Amino acid sequence: LFKLMKDLPNTLFYISQGDGQVINNTVTWKQVNYNIQLADNNKDIVVTPVQKTDKLARSIYVMARMTVSGDSIIKKKNNSLIEIAAKKFESRDRELNQVWKSLPASARTALKQEQRVWVTKKEQQCGKLSDAKSEAIPAEKRISIYKCQLEMTIARTAYLDGSE
Repeated sequence: LFKLMKDLPNTLFYISQGDGQVINNTVTWKQVNYNIQLADNNKDIVVTPVQKTDKLARSIYVMARMTVSGDSIIKKKNNSLIEIAAKKFESRDRELNQVWKSLPASARTALKQEQRVWVTKKEQQCGKLSDAKSEAIPAEKRISIYKCQLEMTIARTAYLDGSE
């Protein structure tokens, strides 16, 4: 649950931005008061909240749900972030390829070896695109690969089209 709160802080906004707080992996509620009395059977105890506890009840429900399905929620969010990073990179990579194809044949020939060196450097510095596409690699690393590849591709496009 606490990993989920770290990864998706807005998920439990009732706690993090209102009636409660998380300190040392413990949830503490502020200003939650109850009346406690002996039931009519003189055996059971009846607990009644003094004030409305909608936020408390909602937070407890969300925490229980997160405990059960937190991993899938994080995975879904990470997959979305990976998809966004991949699409941004792929768009800029297509742009780079268009710029490359628009260069005169003589320029492409002269730059071919330099371009190969750049591709190798980009892979060494950022990581392999095959790793970014692999579900065996942690999501944070995959996103990092796409972002680094994107930045280097943008810079290379600017270099090749002369707008650098």
